[in-house]
Amino acid sequence: MNRIENNTRPFSAYSPSETYLPQPVRSSETRWFAWSVVFGAAVLLGSVLLGFLMHDGRILLPPGSVTQPGSRENPVSTGGKCTIESLEKDMDGSYFHCRSIWALQQVLRGQEAFDCLSEKIENLPEPENGMEYLVLQFSVTLLNASGRADVQFSTRYFDAVDDSGSETIEWVSSLPETLPFVAVDQSVDGMLAMQVQKGDVPLLFYQAAKDKYYYFRAE
Repeated sequence: MNRIENNTRPFSAYSPSETYLPQPVRSSETRWFAWSVVFGAAVLLGSVLLGFLMHDGRILLPPGSVTQPGSRENPVSTGGKCTIESLEKDMDGSYFHCRSIWALQQVLRGQEAFDCLSEKIENLPEPENGMEYLVLQFSVTLLNASGRADVQFSTRYFDAVDDSGSETIEWVSSLPETLPFVAVDQSVDGMLAMQVQKGDVPLLFYQAAKDKYYYFRAE
């Protein structure tokens, strides 16, 4: 006999004089109802939180995903690297977890940076008065992409501040905003370029998710 039949009073037990009242909810039904309410509330809460955490195609990751090096207290400098945990947006609009190593191979500035950029950008203008070009060259190794064969990272999630903490950096916008596609266990080279005050050593930060950043020092 199934649960419903077992918890229902047989019709033959009623006398014609009895007034039928709804049967009290049994403990097993109570538990089922309670779990249904909890599950529904969890789904609703998750949807609301997802809406709040979405920002420019990124989603907040759990605390602790940023570790040394690459933290604000210990930014990556030339010759250093850090492992970045990020959520990337697929072409179908879905999001997937990604793990990669970003190594800052070289920092060029002044005439050396100008010569490097001139090979890639036709008719590159001279830097503005009191400014100089700064080039950061990265190597990115893809460790995991949640089953995807390859990933294309975007440099538009980088921002920078100068020594005084002001966002006075002038980016070289004529460079591509994306790195070439990179397959799992493979590496690809990328470049960032900007104009800065002569001698300034800016702090760059990469937004891997909402309120989750990795830091690089251009030195």
